[in-house]
Amino acid sequence: MAYSSLRIDMDTLALLREIKTRMEREYVRPLSFDFVLKKIIEKEERKIIILN
Repeated sequence: MAYSSLRIDMDTLALLREIKTRMEREYVRPLSFDFVLKKIIEKEERKIIILN
C-alpha cells in the first residue's frame, strides 16, 4: 500500500495508536499500522457505498 506520502499530525497519530490498541484487544494479537489503516479504509468505503 502507498502510505509513504501520508503526512500525519501528532493528534492523528495519537488517535491511530488508540485505535490500534483497541483493535489489538479485539483481535488478541499485535497488529501492524498497515493492517489498522487498511481496516479503517475498508470501513469508510463501506459507509460510502451504503450512502450511495
